[in-house]
Amino acid sequence: MKLLSVFSLILAATSAQAGINAGTSSGILSSQEKCASALNSYLSYRHESNSTDADKIQKLENQVDSLCNGYQVKLVENNGVMTGMIELAD
Repeated sequence: MKLLSVFSLILAATSAQAGINAGTSSGILSSQEKCASALNSYLSYRHESNSTDADKIQKLENQVDSLCNGYQVKLVENNGVMTGMIELAD
């Protein structure tokens, strides 16, 4: 699943955060948590960085594409804050 279309929808947001409902106490991240972490890194860089490095953006997008393979990312903006849910794709 390519997330580039999702990325184009979130560029205007002032802040962003992705998350999942359940955490793990073992210290080992699940694939869903890895996806959320990669998405948070991408969103954080895009919305908090004053300089935009195209190579870094491409690397972060590629990381999200690979770590979120098999998941569906839903993003919602509310009062200028972008939040996301990561679910298994059908």
